[in-house]
Amino acid sequence: MNERIALTGVPETMLQTVYARARESAIRDKKAEELVAKLDYDFSLAERDGAMRSGVIARTIVLDRLVGAFLKKNPGATVVNIAC
Repeated sequence: MNERIALTGVPETMLQTVYARARESAIRDKKAEELVAKLDYDFSLAERDGAMRSGVIARTIVLDRLVGAFLKKNPGATVVNIAC
């Protein structure tokens, strides 16, 4: 049974971002896919919002490359992602 959730405001916007990551094959965010699969939530708004999805994907690709380059130069570094 999937977990039913009801969100509004910033938490709902953040969930839309997770959904976009889960749906985009260029990223292959397995954790996002796993989380979205467990939720009973109406993602129809995110399905229709191509501009938001494209923005999420573009930012993710750029940030993944920047973080990858940083970690290559600093192999002992720790990266912390704070989403708020």
